[in-house]
Amino acid sequence: ANYDLNLIDSLSQYPIWEVYGKLTSDLAGGGRASFSTGGVSKTLLKNYIAALRKAGIDFNYLLNSACLGGRQWDRRWQRKLTRLLDTLTDWGVKRITVSTALLFKMIRARYPHFSLKVGIFAQVDTAERARFWEDLGADEITLESFSINRNFDRLEKIRRAVRCSLQLIVNHPCLPNCPMQI
Repeated sequence: ANYDLNLIDSLSQYPIWEVYGKLTSDLAGGGRASFSTGGVSKTLLKNYIAALRKAGIDFNYLLNSACLGGRQWDRRWQRKLTRLLDTLTDWGVKRITVSTALLFKMIRARYPHFSLKVGIFAQVDTAERARFWEDLGADEITLESFSINRNFDRLEKIRRAVRCSLQLIVNHPCLPNCPMQI
């Protein structure tokens, strides 16, 4: 999401079913540095989600940090997460991306109405890892595409191993198997 409300009409002319993004800062973080979001306030995000919904496009909220630093075990943090998820529900968010199993389980158990996507930072690159997430209830898995985009045998094994949707990111700025990818 670039949060440009004027762009939404143009998006609705294409087969786009979701746009992803997040607040500039929240308790779980995501796959991007806060400065790269351009300063997304709650008001802007709420209005953006409403405009997307009006155009028939879902918003996928990113809670896909690779590590929560142990905060996920703290009851106060969990209450804050609950408030955030309640707010996202009120705003009409239907999709959430996560990359840690505990956060995934918490959301799946307490908010079954969300469609849950596994993020790239979960590093799903084998059929076994894909089955793990599908067994937790993943609706879609973003494959660890830094190293397997061109490994068609592995991609086929993963596809055969699970029934859920798979996503492959094809426009990474990194070279294949880049040691600095994360």
